[in-house]
Amino acid sequence: MTSKEIRELTEKYWFEKWSIPEYIEELLPKELEFIRQWERDNNEKRLPTKSADVLVLLVGYSWEPLLISTCAYKPKKIVLVLNTEYGDLQGETKGDDFEEYVGVLHQTNLIEEFPEFYPLSNGDWETVEVAPQEIFNFLKKHVLPFIKKDKKVTIDITGGKKTMTSGAYLFSSYTNVSVSYVDYDLYHEEKARPYGFSCKITSLENPMELFKLREWEEVRQLFENYSFRSAKKLVEQIFEATQDYLVGEEPSINRLKDWLKFYNLWDNGDYKNAKQTFMTFPQDSRVTCPIAVEILGKKEFNWPNQNNLLPYLIALEGRDNLEESLYLKNVPVFVYAKDELAKIQRLIAPNEDYRSALLRAAGLTEFLLKARMVRQWFSNRFVVSEIRDRMEYTREQLGQKDQGLRKSIDRAILRHSSFLHMINALQWTPEESYKVIDLRIRHRRFEGHRTSNAFMLDDFWAGESLGRQPLPEDFKDIRDKAIHFCLTIPKEVAQTAMRVTEANLAHFVENYLYGEVNDYSDPRLYDKIDWDQLCEVCNITFLP
Repeated sequence: MTSKEIRELTEKYWFEKWSIPEYIEELLPKELEFIRQWERDNNEKRLPTKSADVLVLLVGYSWEPLLISTCAYKPKKIVLVLNTEYGDLQGETKGDDFEEYVGVLHQTNLIEEFPEFYPLSNGDWETVEVAPQEIFNFLKKHVLPFIKKDKKVTIDITGGKKTMTSGAYLFSSYTNVSVSYVDYDLYHEEKARPYGFSCKITSLENPMELFKLREWEEVRQLFENYSFRSAKKLVEQIFEATQDYLVGEEPSINRLKDWLKFYNLWDNGDYKNAKQTFMTFPQDSRVTCPIAVEILGKKEFNWPNQNNLLPYLIALEGRDNLEESLYLKNVPVFVYAKDELAKIQRLIAPNEDYRSALLRAAGLTEFLLKARMVRQWFSNRFVVSEIRDRMEYTREQLGQKDQGLRKSIDRAILRHSSFLHMINALQWTPEESYKVIDLRIRHRRFEGHRTSNAFMLDDFWAGESLGRQPLPEDFKDIRDKAIHFCLTIPKEVAQTAMRVTEANLAHFVENYLYGEVNDYSDPRLYDKIDWDQLCEVCNITFLP
């Protein structure tokens, strides 16, 4: 089974809401086989090579990782650490359910022997409060006897809450018992669930130490994957749990949180607030501000944010004064486009968010087409005519005739959003006079197109294809459907959209910017600093 097929089967399991027995029978065997084939193909161990005599499972709300762990360790005995309550469910019910599911594992030959379950008293499960000391005492009572008999014991912490995990780590340090967890390489963002076929069971040899380092390693990975908000949230959680041990490190932690906040503002396009945040940092020659924040965060732009969206957007586009429009400013237009391109690339890799990449690429394509149209209109290389008289006017000519109407046409052009119509208008010729945009001013209807002496839009999409229709029609069709439907966009489609948008920008630079932006082309200007640099800047010295 290919990765695409098992990914689709996993999503079918989620969206059709299969039962756990159905998951065990239909999906789990394929997940395990995929993992084992991966091990053979890549010479990389993802499942334990040795079984466990006793497998201790911290039971949470998800069954899948516990079932994978049970299949991997093939224990003779299972100790369930059950909370007293799980919302409306009693812990005893969770224990009964899991015992039933393990029975299905045995029936489907995923495990050879049906294990003995502990702790049971007169047929009833023993549950425990989630406080660390309660978990420690529970394990001491029920697991320590097996350890004293030299049984191979593994504690799987995957399903446990943090308080349960803390108690389990204390016990594992006390007894030098192996601790493992089921980790995943791939997550579905909308479902917030991991793909089981991407799992890896990792054994922690030094639990107390590795618990701390694993959390910080996750912060590093989140930062390197541009998940700044999640990284900041995790740093806050780590510090809250370990502040008694990080005496004197609070200023460094706070600096790190401020930097993560700054990068999150930048990544979300809030250039104004990102710039204000950056200005609060001490000057440091080791770091530079991303160029998009440096330029677009200036006060003169009043870049739109969640607090001032529409008023700032109207001013930025120049709806009240076209001369102030962002579309007419060479360096800001280029820097914005390059910053967006870099973000689109990151959506493709490492984030694998192909739908968002497609939508942002389409948005940037429209932005660059509109920039051409606005520039031609402003420089009198674009004309409009009212349908009823067909008299063509440049912007200057229309202003001499009717200033109010010219202002209305300015706004109509800025509001126009159909990139197929914009392409037509930018490729107009006398022989193809039907290629126009349609503009409506109240009850009046106008058409617009380039003049014969304006730059002709090249087919920057030439050589690319997204499907059965030719570009750019297919680009628009897939983009529109991705907006209105929850589509799974293939990686190849996102990559094609990225290449088309890159070609769009290259054409725009060649015909409209004339080398003025050469100093702003270095990709490093559109990226963050690396993790080690960030730690140095924030004086994070307590990490190895």
